[in-house]
Parts: sequence; structure tokens; C-alpha cells
Amino acid sequence: MELKKKNVRTILLIITFAVVLYTAAQNLSSIYDAIKTVWNVFGVVITGLAMAFVLNVPLKLFENRLFYGMSEDRRPLVRKLRRAVSLLCSLVVTLMPRSAASARLEGSLSPFFNTPRNMSPRIHL
Repeated sequence: MELKKKNVRTILLIITFAVVLYTAAQNLSSIYDAIKTVWNVFGVVITGLAMAFVLNVPLKLFENRLFYGMSEDRRPLVRKLRRAVSLLCSLVVTLMPRSAASARLEGSLSPFFNTPRNMSPRIHL
């Protein structure tokens, strides 16, 4: 292999990558802590963006189909309320099935959680 400028640069890049990879492997706990810190900072933003993405579909549906007449009203307050009422309706439609499902799940799992409490007085050691 000839030691041309391009070959030397490639060899140095491979050596640098190997050193960085070795250092990262030696300090995995520090890297994990750094990733966890970044996730704690940006996790809220990512969650908010995901919620906005999901809520936008029913919001536009309510705004354009159900409350369309409010946009043609002469009163500015009614036109401004169109967005707020659509947001409230989309929140209710999106969150109601989830709360009902969690209540149903909690009700069906309660015997499993209450069993240890009921059994503990009967156990004599």
C-alpha cells in the first residue's frame, strides 16, 4: 500500500474511530447517564410533539366539519372560540377511551392485587 495523502487520512480516521469506540466501551455508564440526562430534558418536548401530532387529526375534523358555522359568524369571540371548543372536544374524544379502558382494567385486576392482603392474616409462620 502506498502512503498517499488519501490513504494516510483513511488510516488515521480508522485509528481515531477505534480509539473513540474503545473509550466509549470503557465508559458505558457515563454514556448511559448522559443519554438519560438528554432524554429527561428533551423527553417532555418529544411527548408534547407526539401529543400535538395525534390531537391534530380530530382537532381539524371538529374544526372543519362540526364547528364550521362558527367561522362564518360576525362576532370575533365566536370565531376565536371555534379552535378552543374543537381542542376540548378532541381531548375528550381522545382521552375518554383511554380512561375507560384503564378503569375497566383496574376493576378486572383488583382481585389479583387484593389477594395477598386477604391471604396475609391466614399465613402463620
